[in-house]
Amino acid sequence: MQAFLDRLGIVIHWSFFIVALSVPISTLGGIIFSGDEDFYGILPYSPIVFAFFSLIGWLFRYILSGKCHFLPYK
Repeated sequence: MQAFLDRLGIVIHWSFFIVALSVPISTLGGIIFSGDEDFYGILPYSPIVFAFFSLIGWLFRYILSGKCHFLPYK
């Protein structure tokens, strides 16, 4: 059962990490390709959004499998 929870924790951690990476990348893509100035207001919040999603994913993995590294590939 513990092996299943470890694997589930890794999948959840990776999925939140990918979402956390996609938010700043999509924001930068919106700025570059649309030229819309409304995206510039979102850009300073990208690190906060990245940290939020990364921490939530790490928290789920920590709860399911115990002590683990913050980065999902370690």
